[in-house]
Amino acid sequence: MPVSGKYFIEKLLLTQAELDSVQVTDNQVESSMNQRFRYYISQFGSQQKLEEFYQKPILEIKEEIRSLVKDQLMAEQVQSKNHGKYQNHAIGNKSFL
Repeated sequence: MPVSGKYFIEKLLLTQAELDSVQVTDNQVESSMNQRFRYYISQFGSQQKLEEFYQKPILEIKEEIRSLVKDQLMAEQVQSKNHGKYQNHAIGNKSFL
């Protein structure tokens, strides 16, 4: 799926999350960011190399992406909540084909 399509779907899911009053805690955001940064650091080989690549300290990088991670977690909650609905609907439609 093209990037623009993924962006559009994520925005739809985020809008639905706001309508459904989906909550994501600061602890969930922090945990997700820590997990991601452990992965990034392992890919770059060290925290220093990651910071050199982005030309800023890791704390600044985290602050820049915090709201993006929160939005993504909210969208994921809506998607997982509705996955069963979509999956059952698709199975039902498949039997009519």
